[in-house]
Amino acid sequence: MLFSDIVVESFTHTGILQGITENAYVLHRWDRRDCLIIDPGIGPHCLINYIKRENLNPVAILVTHGHYDHIGGIPDVQEEWPDVKVIIGELDSHKLNDPKCNLSRSFGYPIAVPQADIIVADKQMLNIAGMGAQAIWVPGHSRGHMIYLVPSEDRILAFVGDVIFAGSIGATEFGDGDFNQLVQGIELSILPLPEQTVILPGHGKLTTVLNEKQTNPWLRFSFINRGVEKGEYVGRRRKHRQKSSLQPAGSGE
Repeated sequence: MLFSDIVVESFTHTGILQGITENAYVLHRWDRRDCLIIDPGIGPHCLINYIKRENLNPVAILVTHGHYDHIGGIPDVQEEWPDVKVIIGELDSHKLNDPKCNLSRSFGYPIAVPQADIIVADKQMLNIAGMGAQAIWVPGHSRGHMIYLVPSEDRILAFVGDVIFAGSIGATEFGDGDFNQLVQGIELSILPLPEQTVILPGHGKLTTVLNEKQTNPWLRFSFINRGVEKGEYVGRRRKHRQKSSLQPAGSGE
């Protein structure tokens, strides 16, 4: 995919745990060979092969959050490019090498990856591979979840991990999940973005802010102002997922 001056390639990995799929991304300026990886997932062999085939040089891995299906492939990338830097938000950094907190232990296949090289704070600006990226803290699915906003010449690319999907939002049933935080984060950090902003989620297909405002059943009203409680949301969400064309992994891990 070419967004004006930035090339984005997406890879959907089917992990070894419970058949979960996850989207990984490689992006670079069209006129440069250094690149950025976002959430390499589990078993990122297609991603690695693409980088080699295109003669790219990954300089950093941006991690949206520390759940195993997003971080499991980090050692594979580091084996090929030992100098690549791992970047994550502070409140999820401990999950990288803690199988209980990154949820892999509960599936019987504990995963631990090396500690991060760089810890980012909310609203911190990064300049990587000739591209700007702003880290925005949006907890709720995971306490330290970051989204990354990368501006191209004509629109913003929002790499949102498991905060929001096409037609759905992230799960909040995990240990440090929080429904109200997730909803507030979406309303404060994603919906105010320009409507042509491209949303590139951790699961499922890409979408736009405009499309989600118009069609996402969880964004067509204010959860907080209308008093939708977590229990009611979970029931509605399960019913919606049965009808959804999204893959079962759409809620994210």
